[in-house]
Amino acid sequence: MADAPVFLVQLTDSHLRDDDPSRLASLTAAVDRVLALGVAPSAVIATGDIADQGRASEYADAAAQFARLDAPLVVLPGNKDDRAAMREAFGLPGAPEDRVQSVSTHGGLRIIACDSQIPGDFPGDLDLAWLEEQLAADRLTPTVIAMHHPPYRIGVTALDAMGFQPAQRAALDALLTESPNVLRVIAGHVHRASFGTIGGVPATTASSVSFQIGLDLNDGPVDLRPDEPAAFSAHVLVDGDLVTHVHPVVPAAG
Repeated sequence: MADAPVFLVQLTDSHLRDDDPSRLASLTAAVDRVLALGVAPSAVIATGDIADQGRASEYADAAAQFARLDAPLVVLPGNKDDRAAMREAFGLPGAPEDRVQSVSTHGGLRIIACDSQIPGDFPGDLDLAWLEEQLAADRLTPTVIAMHHPPYRIGVTALDAMGFQPAQRAALDALLTESPNVLRVIAGHVHRASFGTIGGVPATTASSVSFQIGLDLNDGPVDLRPDEPAAFSAHVLVDGDLVTHVHPVVPAAG
């Protein structure tokens, strides 16, 4: 019998709201689709904006859905999340307002979960000293770095304005250049799948499991696209490489 595959399920940007049951329904549908794969994930990574208003009830709904997957859970905050409420809901260590960061190993993959939140604001900010310390501690184990904000510009002006400052991207680029065991950087925030590089490392953003944002290359405002299907990402370890599959939750019309 073949060994079970090593793969990570990434669920991002559910933006649960007590006053909008469609968002919980979309997250529930995403979890249903993961379960339909018939293989237990090595870990589930929620890359931020789990709740839209940071309410305990929103996190309780998310936790109930994540628990259905019966897999190790890694969570980190997005710009909309409340660190203290997250800690309470998911039983996380640390002071209420400290960054929600962790390092864990699942299926032979080390996951470094970075908190890139600036409380009350949209752009991102990393604790680069902490990340450098974690990378230096292990230069051998295959590693995935998870964060909310994408580490590269995606080419949509309105979304790139809500990312990292150029100096921080440059510093992260330098860190990753010295980290050959990092297989992938995964992120969310932009509500669409994209693929880039940082420091020579492949990097991806995942589609939202709630609503998408359109591909606007004309410097327009953020374009919400409820007509585009929600999706999650499955990152599968194949021959020492991490292969990303974008898995729709609801089939596209037509």
